[in-house]
Parts: sequence; structure tokens; C-alpha cells
Amino acid sequence: MRFHRFFTDQPPLSRIEWFFVFLGVAIAHGFFLHIWFFPSSYDAFAYAQAAREIIADGLFAKVAYSDLRTYGYPLILGVVYRLSDFVHLPFQLVLFELQLLLFVGSVFWVRGAIAVRHPLAAAIGVCGSSATTTSLSTFPIA
Repeated sequence: MRFHRFFTDQPPLSRIEWFFVFLGVAIAHGFFLHIWFFPSSYDAFAYAQAAREIIADGLFAKVAYSDLRTYGYPLILGVVYRLSDFVHLPFQLVLFELQLLLFVGSVFWVRGAIAVRHPLAAAIGVCGSSATTTSLSTFPIA
């Protein structure tokens, strides 16, 4: 199946699927606001610190927690730091919105692969996956 046919061969989203997508996005933003005012104590701070050090000292420099972590996610966070500076928006907001966009995009991608043969299973998958957007609420603290 060619890429352009991937999106034209699948049935459109139903109203209930759209409802759950919008509900999931709204719930995710609610958690985002909660975490903004009541930051978590997860290891997100370590990733953010490593990202800032990668920006300042380069990818192969000895950065904080490099003995415990890989460089991949802090490198991506470094790109997001630069993007947030470019658009003059808070780092946490830019990171959250990018992660949410990737999450919802992946839900649509998987739905498209399933919907051609099993529309009901695809609809159930979209509704269930949309409810898990709360996993995006653990963003790094600047």
C-alpha cells in the first residue's frame, strides 16, 4: 500500500472517536495545568538538566547523570529548548504540545492501519488510547 493511499483507504473517524480524541486532549491539558502549578518529583528534572548541559557543552561532553542515562532524550530536549526560545514560549508548553501532537498522530496512524479491516477494533483503540494522554503530564521542569 502506498503512502498516499494509506489515508484515503480508511474510513473516516466517527463522532464518538472524535469525542474521545477531544476529551483526551482536554484532559491532557488539564493535567498539564495541574503539573505546571504542582510540579512532579520524577526524574524529569535530570533530563532537563542534561539537555541544558548538552546545549552548553556539546553532545559528547560529560553531562549530569550521563552515567545513568542515554543521550537521546536529552538531545531531543535540547532541540525543544532551542525551539521554545525561537518561538518565545515556555519550554514546558512547547514540549508538552509536541509530545501530544506525536501521541495523537500515532493514535491516528495505528487506527488507519487497523480501520481498513476492523473498523470496530479501530474505534475501540482510538477511544482507549485517547484516555491515556495523562502519561504526557510528566514533563521536565525548567
